[in-house]
Amino acid sequence: MDRSRTTKVVEKIPIFSGLSPNRLQKVLDICSERSFRAGQTVCEAGDESLEFYVILSGGMSVRTPAGLELSVIGRMGVVGEMGVLTGQPRSARMVAVKDTTALSVRKDALDRLVETDRDIGLHVYRNFAQLLCDRLRRVNTYLEQFYFVVEDLTASPPE
Repeated sequence: MDRSRTTKVVEKIPIFSGLSPNRLQKVLDICSERSFRAGQTVCEAGDESLEFYVILSGGMSVRTPAGLELSVIGRMGVVGEMGVLTGQPRSARMVAVKDTTALSVRKDALDRLVETDRDIGLHVYRNFAQLLCDRLRRVNTYLEQFYFVVEDLTASPPE
């Protein structure tokens, strides 16, 4: 992994926002670079959640077990974090939508790092919370719009 290029990219990734250069380097030290081919399945729903990914290039589709695409996560996005945070199995299937390079952050390595440097944990988990809140807000807006469409479609015709 080209550390200087990766450091410049990682400094801009919101999940690592607020970390000092020294702490950012500690996070980089536990990362490994992974490559996925277009169409390659990264994980299946139900798999053990051992790592999350920060996408450096390319993108990943997040799909329900039935195959419905929920989202496409692109450059600088984070995918696979829910299971790492909760310890629960993967809730979705992830597939590379094009050739993708990502940083892999293993749960066990992150847990050890947070134990030795609580400030890293504070920043990273706060940023995770912000990310998940933003996603929930978008889903709530979508559900509200969906509800109004269903209500319009099922309304009784005027007499």
